Amino acid sequence: MKTITAFVSMILAISFLSACTLESVTPANPGCRYTSQSFAHVEPRHCNPGTYPGKSKFAQATGYCNGLAGGQGLCETVQVAPDRRTIQPDGRICYDKDMGAAIGTRGETWARVVIDPNSGVVVTQFPENAAGCRQ
Repeated sequence: MKTITAFVSMILAISFLSACTLESVTPANPGCRYTSQSFAHVEPRHCNPGTYPGKSKFAQATGYCNGLAGGQGLCETVQVAPDRRTIQPDGRICYDKDMGAAIGTRGETWARVVIDPNSGVVVTQFPENAAGCRQ
């Protein structure tokens, strides 16, 4: 009898556990705020051809380096319809979007935007050859 009771208890426990599922919670889009702090990071690295050699640079014609308005425009374009959205190990949200045409000085067609999930402030944004945020 003890064995049957233990067996029934085990079956009930398995049934209960199988009904439970683990859900992963995906943070909502935190908004998109391209601030002077964002610009101070992006401009020397990804706009100015004379600094940070080796970093990808936006083509001047894109307008993405035209102050806060240019950076804000890119952020909004990418965030509203990204091709890929990744939560990075540090919690930041990374968006990749194929822009359909060259936006970088070396022919890059993808834009990457990394946003702080708590404030919505752009940490960085730059042209890239393909999707591939850190995971």
